Amino acid sequence: MTSERIQALIAEADNLPLGSLQVPLLEEAANLADRLQDEEQGFAARHRLIYATWFAGSLDRSVVAFSWCLAYLDRHPNVGADDLVLDSYRVVISALPDFVTLSLAQIDAAVDDLEARLQAKGRSPRTAANCRWLVLVRTGRLAAAHDIAKSSRTFSKDALWDDDDFEAVLEAYDAVYRQDRSKLETRLDHWLSHFWHEPVVRSSVLSLLLRVMVEQGRAKQARALFERVRRDVCQHALLIEQLGYLLIFAAGWAGPRQLRRLLEQAVQDAWQSCDHLGRLHVYLGGELVCRRWAMGSPGRRRKLRLPADFPLTTPDGWYELPVLQAWFRSECEQLMARFDARNGNSFFTNFISQWRSDVERQQDAARADGDKETLPIDDPAA
Repeated sequence: MTSERIQALIAEADNLPLGSLQVPLLEEAANLADRLQDEEQGFAARHRLIYATWFAGSLDRSVVAFSWCLAYLDRHPNVGADDLVLDSYRVVISALPDFVTLSLAQIDAAVDDLEARLQAKGRSPRTAANCRWLVLVRTGRLAAAHDIAKSSRTFSKDALWDDDDFEAVLEAYDAVYRQDRSKLETRLDHWLSHFWHEPVVRSSVLSLLLRVMVEQGRAKQARALFERVRRDVCQHALLIEQLGYLLIFAAGWAGPRQLRRLLEQAVQDAWQSCDHLGRLHVYLGGELVCRRWAMGSPGRRRKLRLPADFPLTTPDGWYELPVLQAWFRSECEQLMARFDARNGNSFFTNFISQWRSDVERQQDAARADGDKETLPIDDPAA
């Protein structure tokens, strides 16, 4: 009866949207399988958990489920699950740089392991090279990333992950992180018009490109794109970093009500997430939103719905903007320093500081032009 119960739980989860609704069903199925010592059904549940927890924004639980599946594959190399597990590997590797508690050695070792497994299976090294490119970009090792990007093109494509979407994502992030203005100018329209097969991938890229559009004098087009991207990002709990991008972008121009709603969701989602890089961008966005609100009156207060366990939570929900802004800035600076210490470079300090300066200039220019949105607003709901 318990075995049938496991199958029923998995079947029920398969009929639900990918994400948080599936997680309790699959976790119950995995626990029941453990009690029965049924590794096959344990694998069936946990492989689904990799993606369910990922889309629910629980990247740490996704890594745990993946580690179990990888160990299962090593114990049972002939079960025919290689492609399933290896395809999951790239999902996990893409998240590893976001955990500031992981060392570079641990992250690089995961890519090395994937490369060795692909080689043992006679697969193209292009997938591993692309994963290494991603890791190097996301850890600020840009010169090495550029070299890997060029070499990966010499390998044949592999059906596992070498698709146009992924390589377009890598190209966009690489150009933005390296601030390659020539490539950004020539490729921006291509990325904007590219047909992205996955909404999550599309949102990841387009939210990042909003900044580029403003730098290229296309602010009006960027604001039109913002609302479309916001709807996508706010539907996916895993896109904490992208929610931070939107918050940073909106801090330069959006109205008070829109900023309040976006800030409340960003803080709520980031506070529940273990995605340190996502938190870094949300904290920068929070700092800049508070600065925008406070520009008209340094002592201004704002009513917000923030998590009950948020460090500055007040009983009545009213917050002093200078205090809140200082907290966001302090948290942002601490995370920047931790990432740079882990990565052995100053990439995030330079990248985030430049972004902050860019938005502050936008805010100051809007203020000088008489932007009413930066003035104090007496409406407590604003």
